[in-house]
Amino acid sequence: MDIPPKNKSFFAYIGYLPLAILFTLILIIYLSGINQYLSFDTLKTYRQSLLKLVHHRPVFISFLFVGLYALSTSFSIPAGGLFTLVAGFLFPLPLAFGLSIVGATSGSFILFLIAQTALKTFLRQQAPSFLKRMTVGIKEHTVSFLLFLRFIPIIPFWLVNLLPAFFKIPPFIYLWTTFIGVMPGSFIFNYAGKGLSLIFTSNKAFSLDLIFNRQLKIALALLIILSLVPLFCKKWLKRFNKHQSS
Repeated sequence: MDIPPKNKSFFAYIGYLPLAILFTLILIIYLSGINQYLSFDTLKTYRQSLLKLVHHRPVFISFLFVGLYALSTSFSIPAGGLFTLVAGFLFPLPLAFGLSIVGATSGSFILFLIAQTALKTFLRQQAPSFLKRMTVGIKEHTVSFLLFLRFIPIIPFWLVNLLPAFFKIPPFIYLWTTFIGVMPGSFIFNYAGKGLSLIFTSNKAFSLDLIFNRQLKIALALLIILSLVPLFCKKWLKRFNKHQSS
């Protein structure tokens, strides 16, 4: 028995349900003002209480931190930098580094899977031709594309998490490139978090300029260039092979 056209269109849109739920939750978070508590001032106010919690229940707080970081990332709350700073402030540096990477990667992966599932129908049926052509081109340079997005600090983290879903990036490649791609930023913010105690006691206003000095900006620029090296190598090899065969 054939399904009526009306039901077909209904089932076609079921794939968008996870994304619709996610955006509804994001809207609730922003309308309720919960995101406003994720700020440097909040950390400054409750820093002593947080340090005591970490001291008395380090394992529980570590897992809680990763869960909250993952949730904030999957809900696209722009607090990744703050969470990574907090990790550097609360935990020893090797542990802070690991917790930050796991939290950022898992949250990004959750958001990616939800978006990719919802966009499958759109990309297969309704996507404009130029987007489909871009998908083919990006598939040839997937790793360089993903690392390039991660290494550019000016692109919002939530947008970097969503963009690959438009281009049918394989989940495993997205996962490991995200894991590697968040490492430089995590280390920088973790390291900066170690110096927050001095900022708190001096009552100085917090600024990203305190973190991103000239040396770190140069290092990030080099990472961006490094992410593009495979792309240029592939193009050079194609031209070389074409020249050899002609």
